[in-house]
Formats: sequence, C-alpha cells, structure tokens
Amino acid sequence: ETGSLDTWKIQNVEIDLNGKTLTLGHPLVGSNNTKTSGIRVLAYSKLSIRNGKVSGLGSNALRGIQNYGELVVEDVVFEEMTSAYDTLGNFGTLELKGNTTVPNGSESAILNSTYMYSDDSQVPVELKIEEAGVKVGKIKVDMTESTHPQTGVTNESNPVITISSGEIEEIISEGTDKELVGGVTGGTFEVKVPEEMCADGFIPSEANDEGKYSVEVGEYLVEMTVNGVTTKYETINEAVANAPVASYAEGKAGSEATKATIKLLDNVEGGFDVGVETGSLDTWKIQNVEIDL
Repeated sequence: ETGSLDTWKIQNVEIDLNGKTLTLGHPLVGSNNTKTSGIRVLAYSKLSIRNGKVSGLGSNALRGIQNYGELVVEDVVFEEMTSAYDTLGNFGTLELKGNTTVPNGSESAILNSTYMYSDDSQVPVELKIEEAGVKVGKIKVDMTESTHPQTGVTNESNPVITISSGEIEEIISEGTDKELVGGVTGGTFEVKVPEEMCADGFIPSEANDEGKYSVEVGEYLVEMTVNGVTTKYETINEAVANAPVASYAEGKAGSEATKATIKLLDNVEGGFDVGVETGSLDTWKIQNVEIDL
C-alpha cells in the first residue's frame, strides 16, 4: 500500500495450511492508525488459503480477514472470533469453496461492502458461494452509498452476490441506495431470504419440513398494500384471498372493511371472488378491494 497506483505493489499468495491451524493477531495489521485485522488483502492482490483451521485475534480486532482484493478460501474452518465485528470483511472478491465454515463474529460472519477509502480501490465487490459444503453464519450486504470521511471518496459500484448453494444462517441487506447485482439462486437458510436478495426470476420460498428456507423460480406480478404495508404476490388470486375481511354479522358494509389496494406489476390472469361466501349471514365475510391495473 503506497498511496499511489504508480508505485502500488501487488502479490499473489497461496497458503496451504496442511491440516494445521493459523492463529491470527500476532500482530494485528492495518493502516498506521487502524491495525485491527488478522490479515489484509490489499486492492489488486490475491490470497488463496486452504486445507486447515484459522483462529485467534485479540480484543482489539475488528475482522479476521479484511479483503480489498481477491480472496479464495477452500476447505478452511474458521473458529469463532467473537471479539471481531465480522469474521470476514469483503470489499473485493471473496469466494468460499469446499468444506469451508465461517461462523459469526459479534455481528456477522461476512460483511460484503462497497465502502471505499480511495479511488484506487474502486473494484467490483462480489461474494461467491457455489458449493454445498460451505457453511456460513449471517451475511450482511451493505447497500448504502457512503462517502469516506477522510478522503471524500464515494463508493460507486453495486454489490454482487452469487449464491447458489451452501448452508447459510441468514442474509440481510443494510441500506437501499445500491442496486444488487446477481443474488441468491439456491442454498439453504435458517431465516427466510429477503425478496431484495433474490436473483431475477427467483422469489423466497417458505420453510420446508425441516424448517429451512431457500428460493424458488417465480416472479411477483402483483403487490397489495394494506394500512401502508406492501406485500408482493405471484398471482392476483392470491392477493385477493389475503385481503382483510370484515364480518357482515357485525353490521359492516363493504366500504367499512379495511381497504386492500392491489397494483399490477405486469400482465396477469385471474378469476376470484371479492368477499367470502359462507352460506350464512352470521359468518359471511366482506372485503374492500381496489385494483390499479
């Protein structure tokens, strides 16, 4: 790290742990006043690490590995680093392969962020998980446009997510300024995948028999807003079926039921009842539905 691309030095390093353990924090590394990482991979350099365990970090550590370049991790088990905010901080390209396990730090297992210190490090920020043996805790995807307080540099790129396999606790987005590139197309999750983290043509699935979540091929064609809360659906029939109901027996008229406003996002097919026919006015249900084509 020299402060200028004219004198910037890059490296391509591969570490075979040979089944042994690498203990980090001896010493912590970083810029002059921020030595808070076990390992740093600087912009345009590459580190490949495989076949063993990584542990350690002292109480002042913020991240196990801080990556601004290219980091490939294969068949590596990270032991818990609860003193760190994130086990891995990715500001470059991070690929997890083989039987790699990344547990949570105090906040997450992986932070995927486009936050930039300088224009020299404006590189695509991508997280790749495409193999079934990978196990990860929480993944945070930073979608915030931010300006570095010291250099005044604003992050220009959008985060890239390529997740098609693996076992993941949760993936969440923070902020709404950025537009996700790629997204989740597979894998299993402990928590339902947010809609904004799904790749185009995929939607969150409900829990399976084991209580695990994933994504499935699908497309939301309508959205329904009730009391300011908007939910998306694949079909208009499903949206109407989930619109609020009121009871005729309570003397309610249709206009007195909570309004559901349904908006089409694309051309749809449908056929539905508005209201619920029960055979008795004592149990008859009414709805108040507005459809914006």
